[in-house]
Amino acid sequence: MLHGWARDKPGHRVFAVVCGVSMTFVARATQRMRLEEQLIRHCKLGFLIAAAACGTAADGGSDAAATTKSKSGSESMKPSATARAAAGARAAAAAPAARSRKDAGGRAGETSDDADAGAAPSDAGSDAATAARSDVHWIAEPPRKLSWLVGPTASYAVPDTELYGSDMASSFTHGDKVIVAFGDTFTSIANACDGMPRTNNDMMGTLPIERGSDALKLDVVRGEGSTTFHGVKLFQGGASITLSDFKIPLGGFSDGHAPHVIFQAQAAVSCDPAAPVGQQGCPEQDGVECVPDLSFCEPAPVSVPNLCEPQQPACLAGGCKKGAACVDTHSSQYDGTARGVAASVMSTVYFSQARSDDLATYDVVGTWQTSVLSLPVVRTVSRFSGSTSDADYSSGYGELLIWGRSAMHAEQGRQARVYFATLPLPLTAAGGELHPRYYAGSDEATGEPMWTDDQARAHALAMDGQINGDASEPQGIVTTTTVSWLGEPVNRWVMMYGGDLPTVLLADPAGTRAHPSSGSVMLRFAEHPWGPWSPAVPHLPAGDPNVAGDAYGPGGVLFHPDCRSQPDAPCAAPDPLDFAFCNARPPNDLGRLYSPAIIDAYTRKNDRGGLDITWAISTWVPYGAHLMESSIIPE
Repeated sequence: MLHGWARDKPGHRVFAVVCGVSMTFVARATQRMRLEEQLIRHCKLGFLIAAAACGTAADGGSDAAATTKSKSGSESMKPSATARAAAGARAAAAAPAARSRKDAGGRAGETSDDADAGAAPSDAGSDAATAARSDVHWIAEPPRKLSWLVGPTASYAVPDTELYGSDMASSFTHGDKVIVAFGDTFTSIANACDGMPRTNNDMMGTLPIERGSDALKLDVVRGEGSTTFHGVKLFQGGASITLSDFKIPLGGFSDGHAPHVIFQAQAAVSCDPAAPVGQQGCPEQDGVECVPDLSFCEPAPVSVPNLCEPQQPACLAGGCKKGAACVDTHSSQYDGTARGVAASVMSTVYFSQARSDDLATYDVVGTWQTSVLSLPVVRTVSRFSGSTSDADYSSGYGELLIWGRSAMHAEQGRQARVYFATLPLPLTAAGGELHPRYYAGSDEATGEPMWTDDQARAHALAMDGQINGDASEPQGIVTTTTVSWLGEPVNRWVMMYGGDLPTVLLADPAGTRAHPSSGSVMLRFAEHPWGPWSPAVPHLPAGDPNVAGDAYGPGGVLFHPDCRSQPDAPCAAPDPLDFAFCNARPPNDLGRLYSPAIIDAYTRKNDRGGLDITWAISTWVPYGAHLMESSIIPE
């Protein structure tokens, strides 16, 4: 690759500058077509010109930009004493530190000749990366509850819509609408355990492009002549892919022509261990093995294949399915144990396109076999250079950015770290395998990102604010992640994730929830989509049932048996016990926050010199999704 060719040659610093500028020019002129081989030939000629003009350059790479730090996030909607103490934590919302260190969480040392360095920085001052370098410190104020988006007491754009609850609520903009994708959806309280097959039980809806009032009303995509939702259907080559419990849309994007939705249908990548090596059916990827005699729940909770365990009621619906599957031993979940193997099984992620004028029916336009990015979140940007400069991170159709984790949780010392990849738009796989470009760490001397086409060489993102820093994720429960670009005047990426999961889904509830911020929605900032990301701080915890405004308290969004309603601040009511998991849920099971989802279209300037972001948060007990608003303001 270009990076390996350049760094072994005399005068490679001059070469990098000349070639980097040339690459930027050609990439713009060809609308970001991948012309690596042509560019190498082009840059070799450029190197000869540079050498003649400047002689051999010295190796004087510059350090990364100096660190500025910010505080971010707070503990609750109306903080308790504990919440106020945690709210003092600060997050680095500016440029990463000038020093860097070896990657303590990625695959250090594996980004040699087949990892591409980003183009050399230019002097342009108008791009998003340059604008992000600022001394402003930003804080995220405690979030404000707006209204139900979907749930037992929500109201809808069409008043006679029959709907009890749904979750996930990931969104994207297409045309003049905000399209919202929901997971498992129930029309009524009895719908979960009425004995009827639960297939095609995901839902789509739309919101207006302008937020307007705080009480937004979802327009549910309904069947013709029906008063309830039209179940989402997914097809591949004309054949239907079963979408049932826990098989869900994870989000979507527009390429300017059609809506696209990404599905995790828990399709484990199967293999034949009796076949010769190389013919077993696994991706040709370092560290991937065909493992026989695995037993998985079908369907699997928490959106990854789970082991069938007699002592643990993990198979909440369906039953056990035995077979062989491809396991990624490079996954941060892999530790050689039975649970680690199950959490590292590769699955197929489906990229699909909506049929014309039908937001409930999708055809697969590309597939992706992965473990470390099994739960992806995506955003599109206007221009992505792959370097720290010459990027425009505003919403557009230039590139698809993908962040992902292996699962909603990691237990018993395992990790659900974040990885990053990109795909050019429009997608061109024609239903076949997609081939993203993966972040492979940053150059120690320049801080520029490096890239690889080999998933095995992908690096987990630094989560400590340091270039090539520690990729560890302290939270055992991460649920799903949402990422959004906050433009002027903030000019930062923001990441939200975390919350909690029902106890019945966890093998080691006490150990998995041992972190002091367990149960809270967490928040991080970064200057670039690959980071380094600032240390996480709590932004919305479950809080105290005795504090009005806390999620568990009066006026909150989560059920807690110790909450006592106050005038104009009622406690959240529980779902009936037979609503979910068919009586597997214990009495007085606490409510849980999970899967935050930022609505990009509703980010707007506030009157305090910052931005307000609107986001949905899913709730377990009661089952639904609320709209929240958070203010990002200068300190």
